[in-house]
Amino acid sequence: MGKTRKLNQLDYETGKVIRTFSSLSEACDEFGISLYNIWHAIEKKNGIMPIKKLRFEYAEERVNNTKRKVKQLDYETGELIETYNNMEDAASDNFISVKALRKALSKRDGYMPVAKLRFEFI
Repeated sequence: MGKTRKLNQLDYETGKVIRTFSSLSEACDEFGISLYNIWHAIEKKNGIMPIKKLRFEYAEERVNNTKRKVKQLDYETGELIETYNNMEDAASDNFISVKALRKALSKRDGYMPVAKLRFEFI
């Protein structure tokens, strides 16, 4: 028997996570569809089930933003200064908190005006 995989239900239009099921079987029971239909949608149709207006993806494949690579750019010109393996490394090297960096990346297009820093995900 295979490994139990968590499954994310995504908003059909935006692709944002609505909720996470502990297994494919749980999602099947919730929506009255077969395992094959969910598997086929994920593997062959980018997770989209147009007839039911549903969208899914495996939860394990999502990469947490704190683990994504980050590049530091010049605040004015946008030229690459340095590349970091994750947000923690970028934050500690620039004497800022991970929380502040996360907020800048999600809310201010990577800009940190007070510190005159700029970052982007790679």
